[in-house]
Amino acid sequence: GSRGLSPNALSGFLRELGSRRDRMTDFMRSYIDPCDNIIFDGTDQLSASRCMDYPQLTRTKKGTFDTAVNIMWIFNCAKHLPVYYRLMPGSIKDVSAFKVCIEDSGLHDGVAIIDKGFQSSSNIARLDELGIKFIMALKRSTKGLDYSVFSSRTNEAADGAFLYQKRPIWWKRFEIEGHEVYLYLDENRRNDESEDYMRRVFDPDQEKYTMEGYRAKALQFGTLAVMNTSGKDAEHAYLDYKTRGDVEQAIDAFKNIIEADHSYMQDEKSLEAWTFICLIALQWYYGLGERLRKAELTSRYAPMDMVRSLSRVRTVRVNKKWFPAEIMKKDRQLVKAAGLHITPDSGIL
Repeated sequence: GSRGLSPNALSGFLRELGSRRDRMTDFMRSYIDPCDNIIFDGTDQLSASRCMDYPQLTRTKKGTFDTAVNIMWIFNCAKHLPVYYRLMPGSIKDVSAFKVCIEDSGLHDGVAIIDKGFQSSSNIARLDELGIKFIMALKRSTKGLDYSVFSSRTNEAADGAFLYQKRPIWWKRFEIEGHEVYLYLDENRRNDESEDYMRRVFDPDQEKYTMEGYRAKALQFGTLAVMNTSGKDAEHAYLDYKTRGDVEQAIDAFKNIIEADHSYMQDEKSLEAWTFICLIALQWYYGLGERLRKAELTSRYAPMDMVRSLSRVRTVRVNKKWFPAEIMKKDRQLVKAAGLHITPDSGIL
């Protein structure tokens, strides 16, 4: 019958699953390398529920104030996967939550890759106190950064350079507030930012962009500064930080593709279960993307194309046995190219 999918049955299932956080943690730990680089990031998840403590009025990443839950994520850089989450009240935005996440996830010696949104003297001091190694992006306005080291066309004041995606990246080492800081210059990006700013200078609708503003900011274009306590050299610290791009894509997929930017759960256990299911869905989404990449199909298909193809697969009952039903030719080709086996060799197609 359909009782297993009734609203009451599903609600009971979610509450039961949500009460097993220890089992969920065991599952998440199986994807974590205890010494891998990790990326912490928070996601605002809007919630209108008045039955829980998690949803609280907070300033969201979009800059608005709304009732939201904060989800702290850990991303495994080597596997390019979201591997862990922890629910917190929406008002908690600092690094005090990192320690509990690290202990709960089973990490031992990982390096936290942190966005500049967490930058503050108190957060840095807290990271040091907790003994968490980190690579943190700094705001361009951070005191102690001297952009004049890149004022020469030959960058003679730089400490060195390396190639990243066939582009030269220049770097200079500083010490700020007792911490090692690397300042990087990507000249290709500098040119792009310079051209973009100047287009705005000549746009009559962009009054806040002026030649004076251009001259004041010109040396900062194309730069990135990171505070580094990992012990890694300039090149490897840069490469590690750049893995944050994977995180931004994953959060975009979480919010927009699997449509998990809002939650309608009315109790904490159901919310816990629903978020865990979303984590698994996100891992499957990335798994499909990896299959497409290995099959060299990423220029023609996105993971959601495969999801749509799989959603059209049906089974039929013949002579008291279940068989895969007919599959459209284009779906069969995509599934086969990606290495998925959903029909028997003698299949009914």
